[in-house]
Amino acid sequence: MIVKMRNELASIDRLIYRVEVIMETSFIPAAYHICVLSIIAVLSILMFTKMDPYYEGILLFGSVAFVLISLLMLIKDMDNPFEHGKNSAGGCRF
Repeated sequence: MIVKMRNELASIDRLIYRVEVIMETSFIPAAYHICVLSIIAVLSILMFTKMDPYYEGILLFGSVAFVLISLLMLIKDMDNPFEHGKNSAGGCRF
């Protein structure tokens, strides 16, 4: 019984160590800057591009902006998957 309990404690220790490594690993800060600069470049190019049907151009610009900004928010949220509270983007509160 004691041997089995020690084995279970060892597996729990391994899981805790894995979670700590995942929590401490951060995304490269330069990648955030590259992502933000590319989003700004794409949106500024789209903003100054002449599109004939005005409303279709606004719809295209809005949809592209929505997708790019939501991907940036997803990257920031995935950088710290165990964060909870008012700073997290997830809806699950413990």
